[in-house]
Amino acid sequence: RRRSAPSHAVTGAPLAAVVVVLGLAWASPSASAHALLRSSEPAAGETLSTAPAAATLHFTERPDPGLSVVHVLDSNGRAVERGPASSVPGDSQAITVPLPTLPQGVYTVNWRTTSEVDGHTTVGSFSFGVGVTPTADAATGQGRSVSRNPTPTPVGVAGRWLLYVGLALLAGAAAVRLLDPSPMTAWPAWIIAAAAVTAAAGLALNAADQASVAHAGLDTYIRSRAGRPIRLEIGAAVLTLAAAVLWRVRPGRATTVALGATALLAMVARVDAGHAAASTVPWFTVPVQSAHFVAAGAWIGGLPFLAWGLGRASAGDERVQLARRFSRLATIGLAVVVVTGTARAVDEVGAWDRLIDAAFGQALLVKLALVAGLIAVGWTNRRRLVQPERMGRSVRVEAAVAALVLVATAVLTGIAPSSSGGASATRTAPAAVVVNGSDFATTTRVRLTATPGRPGPNRFDAVITDYDTGAPVAAERVALRFQFADRGDVAPSTLALRRSGERWTGEGLNLSVDGRWRITVAIDTAAGGREVPLELETALPPQRIDAQRTPGLPTIYTVTAASGKLQVYFDPGRPGPNQLHLTFLRGDGEADVADVAVTVDGASPETRRLDKGHFVADVDARPGIYRITTTATLTDGSTRRYRLSVPIPN
Repeated sequence: RRRSAPSHAVTGAPLAAVVVVLGLAWASPSASAHALLRSSEPAAGETLSTAPAAATLHFTERPDPGLSVVHVLDSNGRAVERGPASSVPGDSQAITVPLPTLPQGVYTVNWRTTSEVDGHTTVGSFSFGVGVTPTADAATGQGRSVSRNPTPTPVGVAGRWLLYVGLALLAGAAAVRLLDPSPMTAWPAWIIAAAAVTAAAGLALNAADQASVAHAGLDTYIRSRAGRPIRLEIGAAVLTLAAAVLWRVRPGRATTVALGATALLAMVARVDAGHAAASTVPWFTVPVQSAHFVAAGAWIGGLPFLAWGLGRASAGDERVQLARRFSRLATIGLAVVVVTGTARAVDEVGAWDRLIDAAFGQALLVKLALVAGLIAVGWTNRRRLVQPERMGRSVRVEAAVAALVLVATAVLTGIAPSSSGGASATRTAPAAVVVNGSDFATTTRVRLTATPGRPGPNRFDAVITDYDTGAPVAAERVALRFQFADRGDVAPSTLALRRSGERWTGEGLNLSVDGRWRITVAIDTAAGGREVPLELETALPPQRIDAQRTPGLPTIYTVTAASGKLQVYFDPGRPGPNQLHLTFLRGDGEADVADVAVTVDGASPETRRLDKGHFVADVDARPGIYRITTTATLTDGSTRRYRLSVPIPN
């Protein structure tokens, strides 16, 4: 009779192997967790010819505006945004900050946000340029978008581990007691109380850790939108503590059922505060993850109580009967854990290579190795049903391995899934110039992107929306008309665009020379035609602009590019008659310049040479920002081109 005892390891191991292999073979990246940056306006690495009115960030989850910080920094590290982050009407997954009129230069956006869905905090940065192409180097990260969640902290891991241990013990105690209500499973009241207090302490630590990572006080965090999952968990924890007290006063079947039910409720609340709730199909992933948690809790959490009952049994047959009953529970629990765990792994990992390349996949491999060890120990324990005197010690070993599995789980739930949109991503955006505009009747908005935005072949992408609602305009035909603004001897051209989803795209050589282009977007709809005027200035090679300010003297701007340097200043730098000074540098001295052309806000003032690389032009300046473009031809035949904006204060 004893030799026919079931083995949950023998039953579950083949099932685990089959489901894991099939699941990962058909994996598709559909999970989402942690509010990671999906896109932005301006986009990472973009070069804009006109300064944006705001910086808008779109995330993979709903960010909590009250716990979000967005700073836009200039090249000197000064924050230039005009207010705190706020929500975007009509887009719950975006936040925005208003910007002043930005001068030419490279700007870095640093952000931190906390998800309303799972309460996790993420941080990141990216850069864009106004009239300047941001470089993409390892030192500055300019031109790159980096989105990551902070590394799980020891406090957070400890808190989640205590929470999992406490809830698993409560679920396991209820399951074992309901399976075998004999005196062997009459647990001391302090064990149940200790399990409930352990879960509550773990929840408190986890909440404090999430508040600390979000840079918020605990009370502020709990009351915030992002604190909703924590509030639900606190409510479930209170019910669990009440059930533990009730069980202490009147232990019996009804109070045992209440204890198990409240533990289950607390487990579901924990799942609703985690990765499963952030999935693209939460109606499926939350129940699956809840079943996984409950099954694991009943199996793993029941092990200490199995060891307790085996120790109190007066005869070998009693031990065998208790072990057999638990083995049936463990077999069912293991099957549920394997199937649901594989389904969640497929959703959160997404592909074989992410098991190795991503932190989440690596942590999952550690957990799987521990679970495999747990199954092996369980298989050994079930074989020892024929050796009752050795079962107690073996079950204690199994419980110790189970505790390590919960440690791995506590780490895993603090890491963004590998398949999350943008998870820990670092990507370089292609160079592009973006311009925005509307028609004179303010009925239509157009966002036009030229990639790479330099003279020669370009790809043009136009997004056409209603001015008030932002909804796509139902256009029938869209065309671009190009007119060079700096000279009249460049022939105009036209490019017809084709529909591509909600965009209109086309490729052409229309940006034939460097400089400012007037582009008219002609839009034909069923209701008639409309035109949107835009102005696009071709992109420059990467350059850096530094300002040297000395009280009582003009501010000197130094533009550094791969080809050399240019120093620019207005003298005296106040409203009225000024001399614009341009000095082209090479090495430690002036460059030998054969000819120079300069435009100031589209006008072409006459230049005079003061030295081989030093030129001046007379400008009658009014308060405002002057866009200066200059091209120098050196005596060796090479050319240099620079562009910058210089302010004239009131």
